[in-house]
Amino acid sequence: MSFLKILSSGLIILCAMGSLATAKVVTAGFNDEDITWVDFESGLERAKSECKPVFVLFHTDWCPHCKRYRAAFKEPSIVELSKEFVFVIVDRDFEEATNDRYAPDGGYVPRSVVLNNAGSLQTQFSGPRTDYKYFLDPDNYRELEELLSQAKAAFDPAQCDFKPS
Repeated sequence: MSFLKILSSGLIILCAMGSLATAKVVTAGFNDEDITWVDFESGLERAKSECKPVFVLFHTDWCPHCKRYRAAFKEPSIVELSKEFVFVIVDRDFEEATNDRYAPDGGYVPRSVVLNNAGSLQTQFSGPRTDYKYFLDPDNYRELEELLSQAKAAFDPAQCDFKPS
């Protein structure tokens, strides 16, 4: 193999590694194989640059409901809908400031919220409960599917924001 081929191969690998490092991809067991999860700050940056809404999942490692909720993200409809959003995952125990900022009705987990790409909570998208509005049934992926579908339909790519309700 010529020196130039080796050099160019090395540069390609370094560029790929650099783009992965800036993406700040996060793995937490919520179908990381088919859905790209990123940290909060990277997620907002990516949402602005790609003109997409943000889906944020607040979880903890020890939460039994969070562990059951993982199955919902393996559903083909959820994987497909994830392509229309920037998916952000936040561990409530390690990112307290972010958790507190997006906990209008409590810091429970799992909590699923939708933000615009400026980071504003979109309160019109919530689950069916009146007490814990952003808690979706971990055993019923249809609640997540409904939340994402409603948010997708309300997002106006021309304005890069949600349509006024």
